[in-house]
Amino acid sequence: LIILDGYAGKEILEKVYGYDNSKFLKFLDDKGFFIQENGFSNYSTTMSSLSSITNMEYVNYFSEQIGIDKQHESIPLKKISNSKVVDFFNSMGYVTVNYDSGEGAFRNINNADLNFCGKNTFLDSQLIALLLRTSMLNIFYVGLFEDDHRERILCAVEGIPQISKQFEEPTFVMSHMRLPHPPYIFGPNGEHVSPESLESGLSNWDDLDAYLNQVKFSNKIVSEIVEKILDSETPSVIIILSDHGTGYKLNYQNDSSLFEMNQRLQNINFIYFPEEDNVP
Repeated sequence: LIILDGYAGKEILEKVYGYDNSKFLKFLDDKGFFIQENGFSNYSTTMSSLSSITNMEYVNYFSEQIGIDKQHESIPLKKISNSKVVDFFNSMGYVTVNYDSGEGAFRNINNADLNFCGKNTFLDSQLIALLLRTSMLNIFYVGLFEDDHRERILCAVEGIPQISKQFEEPTFVMSHMRLPHPPYIFGPNGEHVSPESLESGLSNWDDLDAYLNQVKFSNKIVSEIVEKILDSETPSVIIILSDHGTGYKLNYQNDSSLFEMNQRLQNINFIYFPEEDNVP
């Protein structure tokens, strides 16, 4: 299960960003993936969407409160870090593995057997991060955050295709990658990019070129992961989706148009099932 944060659907990439994603979609189609046409996420925020995905349920009872009252964020954090999906695979005898995204509950899934790529640095403290980000030390924090964030992503890219070889038992692997979501720290081929400030880099959906560069890089690394998994001897189900679409010109404080909400909710959903003869 690979969750790409803020990866927009084909129609939005074309209409808003002027980008034709057909080459990547054809690659997946040629590999035998089911490609959901015109798919939408259930929720427009990461916390609500990830809570829904990892617990196989609608979370309307708390999702509308997130962003209004910050104390409600503790609910999805608990649900993600002790999810029903992981519990289910544990009960079926799978080794459950999470790749640390450096964000929220996905830093450490409590009921997973293994959590990889976490660094447990002082950057993981939300309080320290806030203090550094809003002080004169921001420029230093930007550099530290970039390196930390970049290393977590590259660690997951390297580790995901290899993990099933390390265990005799079947494995369930979950990775939430903060791509192509800001901050913009990758060029289209993985080049290092530095935002001028972390504050603008974290939330600026309106930088069309920077967002597209990270879409292209996302395509590149996902293609590499897929190739390696399919070349291995272990038949695997692969699910690639995004938690929501983009936030270009979206203002939650004002009434948003239907198109603006569509571009926030239109996501991707690609699923691969092994051929029947290869399923154990």
